[in-house]
Amino acid sequence: MTLPVVSPRRETTTALADQLSALENTLQVQLDTLPFASEDGVAVAHRANVENNLQEVRLALRLHAEGRYGTCIRCADPIAGVRLEVRPWATRCVRCADRFGW
Repeated sequence: MTLPVVSPRRETTTALADQLSALENTLQVQLDTLPFASEDGVAVAHRANVENNLQEVRLALRLHAEGRYGTCIRCADPIAGVRLEVRPWATRCVRCADRFGW
């Protein structure tokens, strides 16, 4: 079963951009408090995960500013509105995310 593709409305994308901006700030604060170097493998993995999430959020914000938010960066198909509601920083449709990674 495939989900219908629903292009996000302007009001929705603006609200999501506000969420993304808040998330960007939260992730940056979190990243600023994490140590750069650690012998603890979990701490290193956690920092890498936060850095990756921050990059994804910033890419989604850039795409929003360029008017390309909600369009897959891999195949240029619309990203399902349901996916954007669950993962507002999504830059790939489900098909491309499954195939090439989130």
